[in-house]
Amino acid sequence: MDDPWDEDVMLGSFETLSPYQRAVVAGLVAHRVGVLAEFPDIDQYFSFAPGYTFLIEDVLRTIDKAATVGQVDAAEAGALKERFEELLGPDGEEYEEPDSWIAANYVNVASMVDYALRTWARPGESQTSGFVVLSSSDAFTAGLHDNEPTLEVVEVARQQADMAAVKDLPEPMTAADYAALKAESASLREAIRAQFQVIIDSEG
Repeated sequence: MDDPWDEDVMLGSFETLSPYQRAVVAGLVAHRVGVLAEFPDIDQYFSFAPGYTFLIEDVLRTIDKAATVGQVDAAEAGALKERFEELLGPDGEEYEEPDSWIAANYVNVASMVDYALRTWARPGESQTSGFVVLSSSDAFTAGLHDNEPTLEVVEVARQQADMAAVKDLPEPMTAADYAALKAESASLREAIRAQFQVIIDSEG
């Protein structure tokens, strides 16, 4: 199968969006991959797991609120960024990659959610930070080794559909419009959950 991710095509679509629209699209990706925070017993993979779960949940709630307000609360985003630095280390410093493949995916998801928050908090950098979220999610879903059609194919199609959808919605969008966008991601989110469970069971 051909690689579904065409960087030039995806970037060409993403750069036509406004900073708000980019943030919404990145936030939808964060909600899909953030399903990993809902798995129980994460602490068996690393000691900071309880903080991890609460952080991801708090960021996703912040993103939800921002989508219907138009921007993220600066103080709230700053406090969440400090928590990300406790988890991943300061910007510009390499963090130690966990030995476990499962734990490495948790860290990868935390990084994507962090960049989704940055897309909201720094509108002037939204093209760069938002595109990191999209491309990282492509690699993440490709790595889950799902059956055909792969999760990567579905994820790329969902990103394209989200980018098209936000262009027709107001800024900020209504709660109903945002809920509808999240609903379109729900089946993919559950597919990510199911495939990650398969991997956990196979490594157990």
